[in-house]
Amino acid sequence: MDDFVVSREMTSHPQTDNGSNNNNDSMNPKQRACANCARLKMKCQWPASGSARPERSACVRCGRMKLSCHVPEAVPRKKRGKSTRVAQLEKKLDGIVELLAANQHIQPKGPPPLTPESPQSTQQSQPQPQPQSQPQLPPKDPYPFNGVDKTDDSPTAADLLIADVPFEEAPCLELLPGFRISQLEAANALETYRRDYVPVYPFVPLPLSLTASDLYSQSRFLFWTIMSVIVPMSGSVQGRVRAWFRKYLAEHVMVRQEKRIDILQAIFIHLGWNDFPFYMEPQATPVLQMAASLVIDLRLDRSPSCCHVAQKTLLGEAWQTMNKSHWEPRLKFNHSLEDKRAVLGYYHISSLLAILFRRGVPFPWSNFLAQCADALLEANQYESDQYLVALVRMHHIAERAYSVMRAVDFQDQVSLVFRAPLDMAINNARRELDSFVKKQPEVVRQNKIFWSHYHTLLIRLYEPVLMMKAPSISDSESLTTEPFLRAEALWKLVHAISNFYNHQFSIPAVDMAALPVTAGGFIAFSAVTTSRLLFAEASPDWDPSLARRRLDFPELLRRLSELYEEAHATAQRMNRRQRILDDGTSIFLKYSYKARWIRQWVVSKLPADEQQPAVTTAATATAASTATTVVTGAQTEVEGMPDWAANFQFDENFWQELMLMGDGDLTDVPLTNAMPLC
Repeated sequence: MDDFVVSREMTSHPQTDNGSNNNNDSMNPKQRACANCARLKMKCQWPASGSARPERSACVRCGRMKLSCHVPEAVPRKKRGKSTRVAQLEKKLDGIVELLAANQHIQPKGPPPLTPESPQSTQQSQPQPQPQSQPQLPPKDPYPFNGVDKTDDSPTAADLLIADVPFEEAPCLELLPGFRISQLEAANALETYRRDYVPVYPFVPLPLSLTASDLYSQSRFLFWTIMSVIVPMSGSVQGRVRAWFRKYLAEHVMVRQEKRIDILQAIFIHLGWNDFPFYMEPQATPVLQMAASLVIDLRLDRSPSCCHVAQKTLLGEAWQTMNKSHWEPRLKFNHSLEDKRAVLGYYHISSLLAILFRRGVPFPWSNFLAQCADALLEANQYESDQYLVALVRMHHIAERAYSVMRAVDFQDQVSLVFRAPLDMAINNARRELDSFVKKQPEVVRQNKIFWSHYHTLLIRLYEPVLMMKAPSISDSESLTTEPFLRAEALWKLVHAISNFYNHQFSIPAVDMAALPVTAGGFIAFSAVTTSRLLFAEASPDWDPSLARRRLDFPELLRRLSELYEEAHATAQRMNRRQRILDDGTSIFLKYSYKARWIRQWVVSKLPADEQQPAVTTAATATAASTATTVVTGAQTEVEGMPDWAANFQFDENFWQELMLMGDGDLTDVPLTNAMPLC
């Protein structure tokens, strides 16, 4: 058999006695593999040229197995194109050439220079109009900025790229018409951000050595985002800045698919002081989803030991076997402290929205997030890191407690029964939260917004009890004290709400302007829960009138309205930035009007014996007040309630629709400057 069968290499170079190879090569050309052997990935062997077998036209294997053997026709191979890496390098070279031309103030008449096989070379056949002026890019920041006006989508001067003017040489920096700052104003705004804003929202701190010029050179997007939340501006300019921010994200994240940590940090700042998506801010939801995509694309949600392909899979083992030296570096990438603050910041925002306002799904807690928190404490780079770690860990404790309680759907006709196991779970979570708060360092315990988070989480801990019912006293399966556990939990909710409002009134008005929008969300959630609690349907184990006597809700709303009016006056006196709404009203005055509007409704719903003290209190407050808005609002309350207040119902259905849908058009009543406090 060995003498009869020869390999393809032997047939390619047959040996003859006379040593004449050229004739044999032409007579016996190199054979290709047959279709059967090629399909099975087997070596195809052909009979020797001198054998006299009848299966001469078939290979050895096909002849032995009596198979039809044929060699497929040769087809030309496709020429391998240029690699994607080369095209990317050529594109970068084109960008460098354009950048050098812009820095030298060269205005080319034709299209930008391209390499021989650049991907853009195919588009040169069609002439394209040149803009009126060629914008210039900064040498250290290759990402341009677009100023946009939300009232006009047509290209204007504000839509052009920012001119290439060094920070030190420019007397004023302008992002949009009406939004211009000087070098001194930028430096003061950055100092204000470090002193007043970072301690209450610690996810994007800045080192003391970083000047406004350095930040402008490193990331103009982050620079202008910080300036937009510090520098006072009119309502129309604020609207254009918010529109510019969203258009920038759409252009650079969605269209250009850029993935940068400074974009994620700018989103956190924008959500913190502009459009936080609780109850009635649906326009901020897409921005939050962009933050989620950046966290995933930047691989901030996983440990450096993880990668896209698991090590335990067959593909991972194959990579390690074939090229282990190239596989291991792909598994190793380090997260900076900046990255760890970013992922913890996204966990905080997503957890807050899911826990309090039922919007979205919280970012899952993992051992990697715990490692990030430990790394920040160990590094101790900023004092605000202690508050950041305490905040996310407190939310994690509360999130674990909420996961024990089954979600209560308002559409369900059958209410859950509040029994002893659930009461024990709530009490255990309360003890764990109290123990955690007591262990915090003094720098954290002195933070006002930290206690706002704590009291709000306590309200959220007892809030689901409102949708439950107590077991019957005659129930043979219940314990002796079990029918009274629900009343005890609701009374703890009354105390939690009272402590929350007392803490809010202790915050100085001068600090209100620097608080993030989440502080307003806490008050909105507490107002919703308080109205549900005080006007809940009476049951054998719960008397709402006793709760109303313990918690004077009209008086709390009056004090809250005065607090916001004082915050508005203080911000104007100190030239602090206030968010201006579309109707030209500042956010503090809007909250003050909303608090008075809710107070009108609350007083109109009180029984006659409870309504008289509330009206008397309002009259006293009116006489003591000197503000025009206060006098006008209080006189309306004393003279008589509006017609809509008597017929309008803030029932359970309203609050559930408000919390689950976030729709602001739930009423048929025209409420000028007076929607619910949310």
